[in-house]
Amino acid sequence: MRELLKNPKYQKVLFVASKITMEEMVASSNKKSEKKTKLKIGMIQVLQTFGADMKYNPHVHCIVTEGGFDRKWNWIHTYYMPYKFWRRKWQYKLLTMLKKEMPRCRETDVFINLLFKNNPEGFVINGEHRFEKGEGWNMARYIGRYVKHPPIAESRIIAFDGEQVTFWYKDSETKQRKTVTMEKFEFIRLLLSHIPQNNFKIVRYVGVYSRRGYKHRQTEFHEGGIIFIKRSWREEIKKTFKYDPLICPYCETQMELIGTCFEGTESYPTEEPQPVEPPSDHKYSQHDRILFITSVIKSVIFPWPKPRFGFLSIFRLDRPGK
Repeated sequence: MRELLKNPKYQKVLFVASKITMEEMVASSNKKSEKKTKLKIGMIQVLQTFGADMKYNPHVHCIVTEGGFDRKWNWIHTYYMPYKFWRRKWQYKLLTMLKKEMPRCRETDVFINLLFKNNPEGFVINGEHRFEKGEGWNMARYIGRYVKHPPIAESRIIAFDGEQVTFWYKDSETKQRKTVTMEKFEFIRLLLSHIPQNNFKIVRYVGVYSRRGYKHRQTEFHEGGIIFIKRSWREEIKKTFKYDPLICPYCETQMELIGTCFEGTESYPTEEPQPVEPPSDHKYSQHDRILFITSVIKSVIFPWPKPRFGFLSIFRLDRPGK
């Protein structure tokens, strides 16, 4: 399952399945509606692919509003969401959507059925932590560290002798500190496995927080009612960042638009680029390119000894036989 979710195509299913599950969970927790009206919630999703031991463990962190807007723009607040009872729902949504994306064959059916059989209680949903009013900064720091930080902090690396790397981590089950020693190339392989592909978004905004939900974000609560307030871009910046973008920071007077200059016109001339000499026709051999790569790695990353054959095969630049 974890190897399957290394594919970005299937990682997107994690986002969609968690979105649908949370929407149904919030709607079912609505005590004011007997029909369980679908609500437009707000959710921020963050994909994390690593665990404390740096092994591949994909899961989604979600910040969800306790309620949502109905079709008439009425805010419906939910008070309790039974996360444990929704484990099987989360399992069903994820596996059925994965099955649709995977090739249609007998092996796929056996694989999906085996996951249902081996997890009779469903997949894990951890929703014990609830952020109270005024804890927005702590919530942002809690989620933001998974986006900014690498899979392992430098402070957790205990030793490196040129061949093996030793680091520690805290086991989530035993709450004990454990030490791991592995070969340096295996350590680098684990680090590289958590780098997302180009243009793949590991942070996504759903519902009220999405771009299409901009209209909902311009609503405010006043004495139990909701008022729609339409703001300009200037007012939005003033409210969010606490400064006026049209006030000069030096003279503190309001700036006026005098004109617009376009590159290449008389008011904004550009210099002609200098001609660039074409690269030389000299073709480096495979051996020369490998020596160059190894010299760069030795001087920048680690003071590694003479590379082995496995190192050469990883950084091979041509196809075998050429």
